[in-house]
Amino acid sequence: MEDGYIERWRYLGAWLILLLSLVSLGGCLVTVEYGVGGTVTSSVERECFFNCAYNVGPGEDFERTFTAVPTGGWEFHRWRDSLGDGYSVCTSPLLRACPFTIVSLPELLDPFELTLEPFFLPNNGFRLTRLAYTTPTQMPGAFRQVSLTEWEQQLGSSVFRLVLENRTESSVSLSDASRKLLYVLNLGTSQVNFSKEGAALEVEGGITAATSRPTGWLVNWVSFGNSRGQARGEYRQVDEMSWQRFRRNRDEPNAEFVEEERGADTLVLRNLGNGKLLEFNFTTGDIRDPADEDVVVAVIQDWRQAVNGWNAYLVQFADMNSGEDAGAYVRVSEFGWEERGTATGDLRAQLVETRRDAIRIDLRDTNTGRVVQLRIRDGFVAESSSGVSVPIPKWDIVEIL
Repeated sequence: MEDGYIERWRYLGAWLILLLSLVSLGGCLVTVEYGVGGTVTSSVERECFFNCAYNVGPGEDFERTFTAVPTGGWEFHRWRDSLGDGYSVCTSPLLRACPFTIVSLPELLDPFELTLEPFFLPNNGFRLTRLAYTTPTQMPGAFRQVSLTEWEQQLGSSVFRLVLENRTESSVSLSDASRKLLYVLNLGTSQVNFSKEGAALEVEGGITAATSRPTGWLVNWVSFGNSRGQARGEYRQVDEMSWQRFRRNRDEPNAEFVEEERGADTLVLRNLGNGKLLEFNFTTGDIRDPADEDVVVAVIQDWRQAVNGWNAYLVQFADMNSGEDAGAYVRVSEFGWEERGTATGDLRAQLVETRRDAIRIDLRDTNTGRVVQLRIRDGFVAESSSGVSVPIPKWDIVEIL
């Protein structure tokens, strides 16, 4: 796999058998894949990190924790796996550490295959939500997004409100009308710059940390499960302030909610039936009752943002007939895209963006001239070869971030 590695572990799993509610399973092949954006480590030191296989026989115990480690310029988003059937291998897929435990295996028969993959996203100005810096006098400072268009700056003990002006691949521009300041958070130079009343940019300080986790401000769908990794249902936003909860495989909602509060990492909903609050924390990956924060009500298994053509940075597609995953288009710069085998997998092609609006993104293959249309509203990817004027539908869009 280009720009990455593949780890493979073989094991037999009583835990997975219980999870799948099957009586007789045999040898289990587990593949842990990772490519662009990060690596995977094992809890056992100095284990091999390429094509590793573990054979666990009857009566043996096996325990490992696999941890996703993003490389510079990337952010861990979540674990994905091929387990299906309403289960997740990682009980908290939003956390970087994913434990496996197998205890005293019986004699088993039929083989089972499972793929586990960490999903990394590029850390850039389009998605920046937090930044820390230090001034030349060693005073700590920070910027954080507090709404769709507003940011806060903390400098020492002072807090200021700013408005988002512009985003590029490498920077975020913010303005403070009360102080007549323009700030540029420049990830390319690792500096915070400022301009007073239109003057030339000066250096405010050096960036010490930056975070581009998907922001809670745009969340419109959350799936949840129990602590054993079993899927239980989902929450869906149905209008500006209203949400509904659906139990797994049910078409009708079983509860209505109203949105009380949002943050970069949290969402708070109030149940219209009993008045209770639920807090969704996208950093810790759990759902809690704010009145009793020691109790985890449920575990967040996945979440999505309200996405359109203007803010999409990843489009995953599948075969129209079989539904099998076929690849992904990933935005890597202001106008640059890559086609990959998976969201973090082998590089297939480099493309340049030629059009973007709320419902569609057009790309051109820099090598072959092939035209690709990401039809966000219509739910498919259309393609044409060089010289053909009308792209035709080729793939189904299965996920947009």
